[in-house]
Amino acid sequence: MNQTSILESLPYTSQKIYKYATSIDNIFNNESSTKTTTILSYEYIAIISAIIFIALSPFKTKNKFELDSFIHAIITGIGSAMCVYLDQYVAEELTGIPEPLGQIRCQKPLTTLHVILPAVTLGYSINDIYQCVTKDQGMAFLFHGIAMFASTATCCQLGLQPLLTRGLIMEISTIFLNLSSIELLGPYVQGAIQLSFVFSFFLTRNVGYPYIWYQFISTYNKESLINNGNFCFPSFMFYFIFFSGLFFNCLNLFWLCKLIRKVKRKLTGKQGMKDAKRE
Repeated sequence: MNQTSILESLPYTSQKIYKYATSIDNIFNNESSTKTTTILSYEYIAIISAIIFIALSPFKTKNKFELDSFIHAIITGIGSAMCVYLDQYVAEELTGIPEPLGQIRCQKPLTTLHVILPAVTLGYSINDIYQCVTKDQGMAFLFHGIAMFASTATCCQLGLQPLLTRGLIMEISTIFLNLSSIELLGPYVQGAIQLSFVFSFFLTRNVGYPYIWYQFISTYNKESLINNGNFCFPSFMFYFIFFSGLFFNCLNLFWLCKLIRKVKRKLTGKQGMKDAKRE
């Protein structure tokens, strides 16, 4: 059965998501959605993204709505969610290998979208570093930008972008975080957005990402028993993913605790419902 026949046999939702995810393939001159973009392509994407995010960075509100952060979250959060869906429900049908096993075996990415999202985040990290250096936003933000740059640049250079793409699903909550800062939407809409932020934060950062991280670790360990630890990527990548994932899981748990305390203050009237300022 060829790929077209397989796609036609998939559920309607899977067909649509795959169509949207592969719609950008022609932009990068890929004859097949399984082909990866070149190193030159990811560098161009990162540089162009950095320029765009730097240009958008001045557009902010007093309550911390940040247009550059918002656009990055929309692109990477929604894009990552599409990739995660395709990995879970489409990959094995099309390639015969489930994910993340295909990524561990360095199988070519299912779509170009899997490849370019980390490059966009690489560009955003350059913007982060630029903002910290030029506007003195503190060492914490600078460290975050440098860490993001180092991790995305390493994966992009090694051609292992899909290993990061699934984790970018955490950016979905950032969409609602930025929207919750817009007071012009009115108290009811703003309240609904804040509630959406709480749920999306918990589902993507405290449920979804830990599951994705655990799924990779467990699949890697099972595969190592088969191939005696001989993988197609440097051995340090496993430790990078393990410890960076552990760090983000702990950080997200810390933020969840702060978020719960903030929700309690609002429910008890100690903090106004309109107060959407970030802590």
